Amino acid sequence: MRHRLSGLSSTSRGRIGALAVVGRAVSIADLSRLCGIAVGPDYDDAVEAAVASGLVVCTGPELAFVHDLVRQSIYESMAADERRQLHSRYAQHFLASGADPAGRAAHAKLAVTVGDESNARVMVVAAEALVTTSAADAAHRALHAVEMRATAKSTW
Repeated sequence: MRHRLSGLSSTSRGRIGALAVVGRAVSIADLSRLCGIAVGPDYDDAVEAAVASGLVVCTGPELAFVHDLVRQSIYESMAADERRQLHSRYAQHFLASGADPAGRAAHAKLAVTVGDESNARVMVVAAEALVTTSAADAAHRALHAVEMRATAKSTW
């Protein structure tokens, strides 16, 4: 895998890393939005190179890893701070889009650190949305959010 990644541009490696953090197949357009990169020739070239590496496949409009062990290996090889930043970006993106509360809470939980107001807020909003379907899960997420914002000055 290292050999395949070493031959790629930083943009292609970044897209593969971002896909690893998402943790599932994602549309090429969504990956672009999640990464804050406009779709265009450079982005298209980066996606094509990522697919040519054999680590990811294009399934129509989506990108996915050829195997979850490949995704996991790439995820674990990333710097913890880079993973945390991407998880935080995804949690905020999914919150703004109104997407799956459990998914956005999962990303926020992996990103949150003590005093991290924005990710703690994502977890509380997700807990509120989940309370009718999974009260125990909602309570766990809310408690974790409160613990993480313990040192933050907050208005909520």
